[in-house]
Amino acid sequence: MSLPEVQRLETRGLRWRALTAGSGPPLLLLHGAGASADSFLNLIPLLANDWRILAPDLPGHGGTRSASPNRAGLASMAEDIAELVNAEFETPVAIISHSAGGAISLALDPILKPGSHVLINPALTPFDGAAGWLFPKLAQALAAAPFAANVLSRTIGTDQRIRSLLGSTGSQTSAEMVGLYMRLASDPHHIQGTLRMMAQWDISQLHTTFPELSGMVWMLLAENDRTVAPEHAELMSKKMPAAIVHRVSGGHLVHEESAELVASEINNALMPQTGRSHLVLDRRTNSRRSDPT
Repeated sequence: MSLPEVQRLETRGLRWRALTAGSGPPLLLLHGAGASADSFLNLIPLLANDWRILAPDLPGHGGTRSASPNRAGLASMAEDIAELVNAEFETPVAIISHSAGGAISLALDPILKPGSHVLINPALTPFDGAAGWLFPKLAQALAAAPFAANVLSRTIGTDQRIRSLLGSTGSQTSAEMVGLYMRLASDPHHIQGTLRMMAQWDISQLHTTFPELSGMVWMLLAENDRTVAPEHAELMSKKMPAAIVHRVSGGHLVHEESAELVASEINNALMPQTGRSHLVLDRRTNSRRSDPT
């Protein structure tokens, strides 16, 4: 099993932390808001035998540092990630993304033109009603306030608070997950980057691009997702020319709590592009079997 390596990479205005692993056709992995590439630590070794993986921390998240506080919105993140891929990787055959990473993946479609997108519980709709106005304004205020990130990191970076936040996603919490998000929530730089992303996030124009998507879209929607309603993502899929929706068990962080299931779903979706055989998880028996594709 191939374990990921931490790479330190640089592009114009950005110092990236990224996880790399494996060999074979390239996959780009994009995490969601408030997380880091370590969100894929359980998933990457299961994919690395068949695929070459690049999983960066998003700008301002985890260990990736941006020189420009004004480049935390959707379009800017997509442009910066495309620059990283072009400089250090190659055009991915697919982009695997989670939550807000799904919006970034689709924003990258006309730039990188990947063969497919695998969207895990994608966040593709704006906040409804008053929250659509209030949340970005609140994030803007907090991002601009001196020492706000330091105060927030001390407030939310506690074991009890992290367990509560993770539990609210509908996912089963593990000690490993708690430890990961404790480290992130205790880092003022990460909190600041997340607030800037929230403050600058605008996906209102993204929906107009859905009919022109060049790649096949596979949506993995967890039945118990309490963060992003599966029905919202499924509604968005109807605007896409080639989209397949597959419901799975689990919560919003299904790729963390059930990495083997998600890896099997990814391989089932993508392996036909390469004509190779792979091992899949038979959910009826929880056993593995060879599946020629």
